[in-house]
Amino acid sequence: MKKVLSLILTLIVILVLVFAVTTTALADTSGTASGQPDLVAGLIDKAADIVQTAILAVIGILGAWVSRKLTASTELKNVGLAWDKLIDAANITVGELKQTTVDELKAAHADGKLNKSEVSMLRKKLIDKTLEKMSKPAYDILIAAGVDVQALILGAGDAFIQEIKRGTFPEGALLQGVVVDD
Repeated sequence: MKKVLSLILTLIVILVLVFAVTTTALADTSGTASGQPDLVAGLIDKAADIVQTAILAVIGILGAWVSRKLTASTELKNVGLAWDKLIDAANITVGELKQTTVDELKAAHADGKLNKSEVSMLRKKLIDKTLEKMSKPAYDILIAAGVDVQALILGAGDAFIQEIKRGTFPEGALLQGVVVDD
């Protein structure tokens, strides 16, 4: 943010200086200086026009550059926010699936372990339910940024499952987004 403000202030100072110099240089004295031929006066006028055009071109280029930097900064911020929303949605979905499906599936097995087809089914449900929770604009931002959304969902889900297994997840994290009847 400091860089952006610095660039904007620099641009303002340049504009003030340019317009102060060009208005002085182009001031109409209602005639030529005594003793100067018309050719020299014409060359001075043309040189002033060229300098003014060059300065305005530089200002335009600087403005485009500042605008591009601001746009890139905003896009990165939006991608980061969409990324965080997707991870939050994946974590909530893991908690929901654990409470509604995983515990029942594990209880159905003597060893309490899930088989490969059940894990595959749960991973598909994780992707589907997480995408249902995502807003369309956030999803579109991630796609436009080239993010593999399904891989991100599965990665976030796997990381959260590992936190659950280690017991390092925050208190009440499994209840996020899940309505609990009292």
